[in-house]
Amino acid sequence: MTWAGDVPLTFGDLYPSSAGLRVEQINIPTPAWSEPVELTVRGAVPNDAPRSGRVQARTILPGDSEEPGQPAIWQAHAGRFDARPVVRFSHRGKWATDMPSTGVLELGVTDDAGQVLWVGRYPFGFDLGIIVRERFGPGAGQPPPRPEPSDPDFVEKFRRYVLARLPDYRPARTRDGAPSDFYLTDPAGQANLDLAADDWPRRLAEMLAERFGRWDDA
Repeated sequence: MTWAGDVPLTFGDLYPSSAGLRVEQINIPTPAWSEPVELTVRGAVPNDAPRSGRVQARTILPGDSEEPGQPAIWQAHAGRFDARPVVRFSHRGKWATDMPSTGVLELGVTDDAGQVLWVGRYPFGFDLGIIVRERFGPGAGQPPPRPEPSDPDFVEKFRRYVLARLPDYRPARTRDGAPSDFYLTDPAGQANLDLAADDWPRRLAEMLAERFGRWDDA
């Protein structure tokens, strides 16, 4: 057995002495539903192992679908490598009803000939495994328009239509200079909300009515 650092386990994998490649770090910065996410995969290879290949990421929704991401090339330098594949976490994986239907991120590392050197699988969801969050606010540019029901991609576009019009609230406290310990700040500075104030439900309703022209949207 080859020890990985101080323990014989890396990401739950036991490595034999003949392991051709070892993944030591996977970085997934602030993953958000239905947005491209760049992963960072780092590891080590022995001297007699392949020196280059490909890292492929894909998401698997059991019983629903699989979605491959954008692969990345890896090359070893002084026995180390890193690669940055891109993947998208479908919002359909947000509400898994049980463990067997939980979404999975699969990472595979191959050599130039396509020979599999390493595979890892990690669950994701809104409350387990890799925690994926919604992205509120318009982001760059203007909020998208309301899609027509006949649009073939209506569900995803309507989801973005709603989320882009909701503030990306951040909690703040009196020690941060907020009026109360139950204060939500809007990074855009337009809809700050003090949950300790008596009129916060009215202010919230007014904000929603202003941002959504149709009552059934709000």
